Amino acid sequence: MDVVEVFYQHKRIALHRRSFKKHGYTTTSEHMPQGHQRYLEQKGWDADYFLLQAEKMGSSTLMYVQAMLNSKRFTEQTYNACLGVLRLARSYGTDRIEAACARALQGRIYNYRTLQNILASNLDKLETGKNADLFSLPPHDNLRGAEAFE
Repeated sequence: MDVVEVFYQHKRIALHRRSFKKHGYTTTSEHMPQGHQRYLEQKGWDADYFLLQAEKMGSSTLMYVQAMLNSKRFTEQTYNACLGVLRLARSYGTDRIEAACARALQGRIYNYRTLQNILASNLDKLETGKNADLFSLPPHDNLRGAEAFE
């Protein structure tokens, strides 16, 4: 079945395309309760609000928050994570948040937990790229390059 039907008192009230994403969920904005839709409007939160706050902290924070906002189909689902970043700035300071965001931008996962782990482990205090040569292989006669497999 590619379709999910929702019934209430023997009347079909919704028809959705089935999502086969494992452990995922789908949200149709018009099907959200009006209270949920208005709640965020009353708080005054929107993507521009979070981008403005992030810009005050620095360019890396701005890029990271932008990536967080773009990580979900509905940006409203990222607002709690964005609020978490603002809370982290109160605890750790904007300089550390900026450094943590710069480090986190090297990866591909943009969420609150990533920044929290970087800050808790003090990884934001380490220089980025300093130990890149630790993971390179030394030259050796037995090592072959990509051309050996063409």
